[in-house]
Amino acid sequence: MPGAPPPPNLLEAIASSAGGGFITNPMPETPTGTNAASIQGGFPPVTMQEEVAGGEPPLGQDINGYLFLLSSHTLWVECGQTYQYNATLAAAIGGYATGTILGMADGTGLWLNLGSGNTTNPDTGGPNWVPIAAYGSATIATTGGTVTLTHQQAKYGVIVLSGALTQNLAVNFPPTIQEWLVINNTTGAFVTTLRTSVLSSVGVTSPQGGFGSPLGVYSVGDGNIYPTVAPLGVPIDQNPTPLTLVERTNAGYVLATFFNMSAPADNFPIGNVMYERSTGGGDGFIRKISLTNFEAQVLLQGLGGQVVNGQVPFNVVSQWASALFSSPVFTGVPTAPTAAPGTSTTQIATTAYASPTLTVTSNGICITFPNGAKLQAGTVNPAGGSAVATFPVPFTTYVFVVPTSVAGAAVQTWLSALPSLTDVTIHNSGGSSIWIAVGL
Repeated sequence: MPGAPPPPNLLEAIASSAGGGFITNPMPETPTGTNAASIQGGFPPVTMQEEVAGGEPPLGQDINGYLFLLSSHTLWVECGQTYQYNATLAAAIGGYATGTILGMADGTGLWLNLGSGNTTNPDTGGPNWVPIAAYGSATIATTGGTVTLTHQQAKYGVIVLSGALTQNLAVNFPPTIQEWLVINNTTGAFVTTLRTSVLSSVGVTSPQGGFGSPLGVYSVGDGNIYPTVAPLGVPIDQNPTPLTLVERTNAGYVLATFFNMSAPADNFPIGNVMYERSTGGGDGFIRKISLTNFEAQVLLQGLGGQVVNGQVPFNVVSQWASALFSSPVFTGVPTAPTAAPGTSTTQIATTAYASPTLTVTSNGICITFPNGAKLQAGTVNPAGGSAVATFPVPFTTYVFVVPTSVAGAAVQTWLSALPSLTDVTIHNSGGSSIWIAVGL
């Protein structure tokens, strides 16, 4: 068979049972003795000279140490395990190279490095690390607002949104080249938008629906989120048949029923639809073809429940207009629009237009007419001096006040100045005074 034959399996690292002084483990980075080996120096030159020339033999413990070090890595890879981030190693090698793949700390997937000399930790959100495989899902409980997925949440391909929303929700995904399946399991009549944190990011609206209505989205690194499923493009007849009723079965198949067919078998009475299918001489199809025949057999009095707008054609209502609106007798408290001042037409007049408004306060009374004019009156007792009469309703444009006295002819009543829109000062040489004011 082509290719190299499979090597024998390592069930344990070489010299894993060597103990005591029979193995150097761990191997030192630098030499520790005359003939001692190390990772940097290997076997020293003295172990490669003849003894008569002063050479010393290599240590068997070092040979076991080297074999254990190398075979333990072989065993690690053979067992399908991936190396994880190591800060000491990253610093020693000047950072991980572009294209390095490391295992996730929780063992659920793999990280891919996109930056040269990367010393950051991918499991804590280090830059230039992206997930290339992750098993599991992330559940984000929220009430709305803006939620930015963490590095650990965004690594999973399945994102579950939960919680009762109290405001619109915006979920920021990382602007990496990645794909997600979003389950919007939230409640509340608010909008959920999937986008990135990039300014002016184009997002996707995620409808609620739970696990039965997942939404696939993806990013190509341009800062936007797109739906993974394009709108369904189904070729249709460019000349569709008119008067056709299209319905779907529970399996999603389209059924079309054509109206206005003239065969007798297609126009049996509507009450015999099921009968005609079985024994009434039809051809086995349930249908009501003639629209005229259908309308003739469906009467409004046969429909139960509440009639809503659009169910009754306008011509049906208009034919009853003369009977409905010929001197009707209204009951209860019927209302109508209030006519504007000065209207002289046959329109219906309401009491708002015909009646003035009466206002009574401790200061007096006010009659406000529909055109805005006010007639007000009240009393004051200057007690031989002056008193301020406050109008029950302030005037808005102008006012004219007439003061009169209650006592005999010897009593004088006068105004010291023009009245204001809210009050007037009245002088009286004795007794009470009556004032009358008119204006707008």
